[in-house]
Amino acid sequence: RSLGSFKKDLFNAEKEAIKLIKIISKKTEIKNILDIGCNCGVFTGFLAIFFPQAKVIGVDPSKEAIKFARVRYRNFSNLKFIVGHSSSLPFKNQFDIVIVRMVLQWLPRKFFFETIAEIDRVAHNFVYINEFSPLAASTSISVHNPKVKIFKQDYYKIFTSVPYWTIFYKKIFDAQLGEGHRRGIFILKKLSIVNAYKKRPSIQEKDKNNYD
Repeated sequence: RSLGSFKKDLFNAEKEAIKLIKIISKKTEIKNILDIGCNCGVFTGFLAIFFPQAKVIGVDPSKEAIKFARVRYRNFSNLKFIVGHSSSLPFKNQFDIVIVRMVLQWLPRKFFFETIAEIDRVAHNFVYINEFSPLAASTSISVHNPKVKIFKQDYYKIFTSVPYWTIFYKKIFDAQLGEGHRRGIFILKKLSIVNAYKKRPSIQEKDKNNYD
């Protein structure tokens, strides 16, 4: 693709994300937002503009990217950038929306489940995922860095494998470009444990020697 085409795709993705997040805001009051893997903070800045009443935090492991973001958005009173890792988020509180955009594919698998657990821990209402969504899980060498592997799979299914995460919105795009380009936007809604699990009477254990 040409550079112009890439920039157009990026612009459309940002516009789509803002539109969907505004849909979320009609369902619940948005007081705080966390953008995991925010890089230089371009998308995070959009969030701060569209949600001036909300506290917006961007976190990224790159000190250089966070330094750039802090300078670029230094006049935003509701926006903060922090150096941190997705597998060990430096927050005790929960967020109304947790943004995860093209992040999970880059994670070394040894940090994968720790990251999922951290997202689950800090997400109070919604998780927004924008990722590759192939029909079959795959791995390849990054075209940006030959020393890095990327991992593509339907990441939203990790969350919905438990009953307290449900699909609020789902959209697949770029499927016509081939399996490696197929991407998806997923908004997941977190339910209370009480509503997610059906209460039932306890079952008495059978005799330990009887396995029938």
